[in-house]
Amino acid sequence: MTYKAAIPAYGRVEERLNVLSHGLGALGAVVGFCYLLHQAFIMSSWPYWLSATVFGGGMVLMLTSSTLYHLAKKPVLRKWLRRCDHGMIFIFIAATYTPFTLLALQGDQSIFWTAIIWSIALLGIIVAFIPFKHKVWVEIPLCLGLGWLAIFLYGSFSGELGLGGHWLFAGGVVYSVGALLYLVKKMPFNHAIWHCFVLAGLSCHYVAISAYLMT
Repeated sequence: MTYKAAIPAYGRVEERLNVLSHGLGALGAVVGFCYLLHQAFIMSSWPYWLSATVFGGGMVLMLTSSTLYHLAKKPVLRKWLRRCDHGMIFIFIAATYTPFTLLALQGDQSIFWTAIIWSIALLGIIVAFIPFKHKVWVEIPLCLGLGWLAIFLYGSFSGELGLGGHWLFAGGVVYSVGALLYLVKKMPFNHAIWHCFVLAGLSCHYVAISAYLMT
C-alpha cells in the first residue's frame, strides 16, 4: 500500500497544512500549559494544580498526537496513530471539563460529573480503537454529545465564570460547526479546515479557563 492509498482523502498540500496547523498549535499549547502551571502556583491549591495539569497536558497531547498522525507515512503506523488521534480527542474533551468540574462545582456534584464525563470519554476511546465500518457516524455524535453535556452544568458554571461563560459557549459552537464541516468529505481541504476550528474552539475554552476560572 502506498502513502497515497493510505490517506486517500488528503492531497500533499492539505496534509502539509494539517501538520503545520496542529504542529504550531502544539508549540503554542506548550506555552499555554506553562502559563496555567504558573497560575496554579500562584493559587497554591491542589484543585488548581490538577486542573492545570489535566487540561494543559491534554491540550499538548491532543495536538501532538494529531501532528504525529499526519506526519506518519507508513500505513501500519499511520493506522495506529489515527486511532490514537481520535482517542485523544475524547481525552481532551474530558480534560477541558476537568477544571470546570473541579473548580466551579462543589462536593458530591464535582465528583459525580467528573466521573460521568471521564466514563463517557473512556467509551469514546474504546470506540476509537475498535475497527468497524462507518465509525465516524458513531464518533462524531459521541464527541458532540459529550461536549454539549455542558448544557446541564452551565447554570452551575455561570456563577463562577461570569463573562467566561460566553467563551465556554462560543468554544462549543466553534467545535460543533467544525465537526459538521469535517463530515463534508467533498469539501476541499475539509480536514485542514477542521484543524482550524479545533484551534479556535480550544482557544475559546483556554480563555474561559485561564482568564476567568483559574484567577
